[in-house]
Amino acid sequence: MPLTPQQARAALAPGSVAVTAGAGTGKTFVLAERYLYYLRDRGCSPLEVVAATFTDKAAQELKSRIRSFVRAQHPDRLDWLAELEAAPISTLHSLAKRVCEEHPDKADVPASFSIIDDIEAPTWIAEQIGEALANLPAEIYDVVPYSQLKTAIEALIKDPISVRRAFDRIPEDWEQVWGEIAEQMRDRVFTELLDDSRWGDCYYVLNNTFGKSGDKLEDGRLTGLAGMAAIEDRQDVQKYLDAIKAIKTGVGSAKSWPPGDKERVNSTLKTLKELTKKVREKNLLTLDLGEADQGLALKLPYVCQAFNAVYEHLRQAKHRQRILTFEDLEVGAITALESAEVRAYYRDRFQAFLVDEFQDTNPVQAQIVNALTGLNNPQIEPASLTIVGDVKQSIYSFRRADVSVFLDFSDRIKNGGGNRVEMSLCFRTHGRLIHQINQIFKPLLQDIHQDLDASRQDAPDDRHRWRCSRSMRRRG
Repeated sequence: MPLTPQQARAALAPGSVAVTAGAGTGKTFVLAERYLYYLRDRGCSPLEVVAATFTDKAAQELKSRIRSFVRAQHPDRLDWLAELEAAPISTLHSLAKRVCEEHPDKADVPASFSIIDDIEAPTWIAEQIGEALANLPAEIYDVVPYSQLKTAIEALIKDPISVRRAFDRIPEDWEQVWGEIAEQMRDRVFTELLDDSRWGDCYYVLNNTFGKSGDKLEDGRLTGLAGMAAIEDRQDVQKYLDAIKAIKTGVGSAKSWPPGDKERVNSTLKTLKELTKKVREKNLLTLDLGEADQGLALKLPYVCQAFNAVYEHLRQAKHRQRILTFEDLEVGAITALESAEVRAYYRDRFQAFLVDEFQDTNPVQAQIVNALTGLNNPQIEPASLTIVGDVKQSIYSFRRADVSVFLDFSDRIKNGGGNRVEMSLCFRTHGRLIHQINQIFKPLLQDIHQDLDASRQDAPDDRHRWRCSRSMRRRG
């Protein structure tokens, strides 16, 4: 299938390019063609082109697509096919792992390590934090209560690079430091809340079970559903936390509900109240910068001391047991890439980078891409960088993904002489439906809205669908 004009501008751009790819516009196809461009037109080996995707499945799909393109378009390039098997086509975490494995001393990680997964890691880290907190000097707890310090450390340890840089500014800039710390603690609470499987279960029940209007339990269901939406969007959080707390359970009439639904909704609302109670007790989601005072200025040096002690305890424990978390891979990679020697090593090794789903990149991952490509270094010729994303499709903000990273990189690519390309031609549906989608989402998304265009105008023929359906029923 030939490239459309939009796809060609993205795949065949001579320099770096930032691609905004709307839903259904052929993103994987373009990524594979862009990869082939680096091999064919830029003379790169597959071993010199890094392609980073968001999941292992996406990486395997991209590699498979590239392999099929090479076989179809360049069947004589058996060397490309052989090198593709060892080509760095992986996730950003796998790329960070490669840096840590190749430069363990610079990354400050064990020379050989295994990854502790997201299921085991929280328990192991909690145990180590508990041990470290138990060994802190008693005078720290005279200033900062144990429960408050524990909550703060658990949040801050998730992003040690940013935290250590923030603490370096105490006491000169303590109010801004407190704001950054408060935001990290809020993010931790959001992550725990939204990752809890019970949160998703509550939303499903409340969104798909209905009582009669005016029933007291139905009023509670609507309040709970509105509160969950507001909390996820971080809008009027305190107001809706209080509203959920005030929901009455054990009310309503059985006649207003289908059989079994009254009990199901009642139980769900109790679970929701329990989940949000933990949030209220931590008192972090609604913590505003205006609450900072001289008392906090007194506490911050002690929090800093405790954080450094806990971080060092964790570091030594990981070295002893030769284990790392996924977050440690990012921290280790950034630490290693602070070395000019390591950066030069990868500049010589990799000539081009492609990063998919860039709207879900977090600031630490952005630093890794910056260091590897040299995009932020005006003294060197940066590697060619292709980023693909769509700010409307960002779904991991509660895991520190930040769409401003995509926007910032897009601006820097453009200002550095690269290209920005919008892909809006959708292959998934027809013109009438695309028109309706544009009308619905334009007022909702406002500045970030991108009109989609349909590759075909006619809707599927209803008679054809009916004939297919009748044929399938006969076979059944």
